[in-house]
Parts: sequence; structure tokens; C-alpha cells
Amino acid sequence: MAPNWSRDGKSLAFTRDGRIYTIPVVGGTPQLLDVRDLSSCSGSHGFSPDGKWFALTCSAADQPDRRVYIVPATGGKPRLLTQNTGWFHSWSPDGKTILFTRGGHGSGNIYAISVDGGPETALTTGTGLSDDPDYSPDGKYIYFNTDRWGGMQIGRMLPTAASQNRSPLTISRTGRLTLRPTESRSSSSLTTPALPRTPPTRTSPCGSCRQKTRRFARSSSWSVATAP
Repeated sequence: MAPNWSRDGKSLAFTRDGRIYTIPVVGGTPQLLDVRDLSSCSGSHGFSPDGKWFALTCSAADQPDRRVYIVPATGGKPRLLTQNTGWFHSWSPDGKTILFTRGGHGSGNIYAISVDGGPETALTTGTGLSDDPDYSPDGKYIYFNTDRWGGMQIGRMLPTAASQNRSPLTISRTGRLTLRPTESRSSSSLTTPALPRTPPTRTSPCGSCRQKTRRFARSSSWSVATAP
């Protein structure tokens, strides 16, 4: 279902059978979000920082592969953002940039693109899996999951092109599979679910760590690391 909070904290958006719904947090009947002809929507979606827009990952009749689109938060005509396959992950704190991933079959990289569209910027390159990127609250860093150091670990990098970025910093070497690291608002610590098993080599075509670990989610724990 992959629920995401609205920015005002009054509702949740979630995926069911490839469609997006919203529901008040106090309960009620789910309402279908109008995304016109988009279909096969995944759980990779989220509201913009100002709560006015909603980024989502779906297919369309003329674009059968999943790509990133933006619609008004209350629903409406979708606008194609990525010109190739992509999976939404995060808005920048200023709402000007979106992070997404692309890849599959054991590899994947992180990209950034303006919310107005245009060229993509590769933030990671090469083989291996880099996934689940999320900005720090101040926008200075991006935290992500990666197996570039052997086993899924948490990394931190600057929000610049891979060719300009210094070697990403390892934050966690727990030996466990970690999911979507989230920095505290004080930027003093990270919290992430950690799974004790080692994931399989093959992944789903989306290259998503979250998709890859669903079968292992029965026994999970929380790992907290200090953010340098």
C-alpha cells in the first residue's frame, strides 16, 4: 500500500491495485485520486513540501514503462517529468528538485531532475545498487542505501553530479539490509529499519530496495546511526 502523509497531516495517500487513493487519518472511505489515464502506479509517490503537488510513478498508454509524473495534490492532468523509466523517491526541501532511481537486475543509480523537467543529473554511476535517496532537512546532503561497500549500507553524498561529487561517506556498516534512512530534523541522527538477512542478488526491475525486501520484512529491527 505504501502510504504517504499529506503535508498538513490530515490524510494519507496510498496505492491499491495500481491506483492512488487518499483517506483521512481519522478514517473514512478511500477516495480515488484523479490521475487521468495513468495506470499501474507503484508505491513510489509523495507530496511536495508545500503540499500543492503530488509526484508518482505510473505507466501511460503511450509510455508503457513506469515513469515519474506530477499532478496537483487534489488530482488532475499529469505532467510527464522523466523522459525514460524512473522511480520517484524524494522532493528536495525547497520543492525544486526530485530524486528518482533507474535500473534493475542487481544494479541501479540515483538521478536528480528539476520539477520543471529538463536534463537529468546522475548522482551515482557504475554497477551495484544505489537506492532510496532522501534529502536531509537542510538539503545539504542526500542519504541513500547502497551495496557499493559490500552488503546494503547507508551512504551520504552531496546533491551534485557524480562527476563532481566526492566519494560518498559510509554512515552504517551494520551487516544488515537497511531501508530508506531518515535524518532527524536536528540533523544529529539517522533512523532506518534494518533487516537481518542478506538480500538475494536479483531484484525487481524497478531496482527498489523496498520491493526487494518485502519477503524478508517479517523480522525487522531499527538501526540508529549518528550523522557526521
